[in-house]
Amino acid sequence: LNPELHHEKLANLPGMWERTITIGSIGKAFNVTGWKLGWIIGPERITTNMSLFQQFIPFCVATPLQDAAARIIRHPAREEILEEQRATLKAKKDFLIASLRDVGLPALDPDGAYFTIFNHAPVPVPEGPDRRDYRFCRYLTT
Repeated sequence: LNPELHHEKLANLPGMWERTITIGSIGKAFNVTGWKLGWIIGPERITTNMSLFQQFIPFCVATPLQDAAARIIRHPAREEILEEQRATLKAKKDFLIASLRDVGLPALDPDGAYFTIFNHAPVPVPEGPDRRDYRFCRYLTT
């Protein structure tokens, strides 16, 4: 999410293509969670074997979603769409981190992700036999 940082793909490093599998999905790349469409890129000796078991994993992928995925991947404005999405996600992440910090919850601000991790120790949660993280989640949801 930080345009000033360069992401180097592991498969591009010397000697890594032969032993790297890159996995991607339309859901993650274009923010359409639930589409269950993805891909693998890597050496044929590995990806061929992966395709043998993949056929048994998904239960169905709607044909219109496959067509839409192919269109967005080839869309002339694809990079602009992705840049707009990055800016939107960064703004939401920045808002969330600022909000957590405003109420006294220390939050990490990762450069390459749109999520955060925060320390919930300052939040008083009921005592009990379960681990604190479990009690914290119960506290938030009940």
